[in-house]
Amino acid sequence: MKILILNAAILFLSLNLIGCASMARQNKELSEVSSGLIGCLPRDIVITDYENSKIETWRAACSASNFICNRKKGTTTKNYMTDDVINCAPEKPAI
Repeated sequence: MKILILNAAILFLSLNLIGCASMARQNKELSEVSSGLIGCLPRDIVITDYENSKIETWRAACSASNFICNRKKGTTTKNYMTDDVINCAPEKPAI
């Protein structure tokens, strides 16, 4: 029983570490694609509120400014490929 609990704990910790590494890579990529659109270096951008549906959305913060960004993935077929479309705009203040 103790071995089963230990194995479950090791599996749980391993999956959490994999998830954190994946999230760090994703945040790095989102910072890089947001950088030129918001005028900040990738290392100065903090990514939050990521959502992935048909169009990915996230909040990119730099200095005292917040931006809402989105990405529509390009399509690839046998004879045709389109680029991703990425947009960022200053976040509007809450009303």
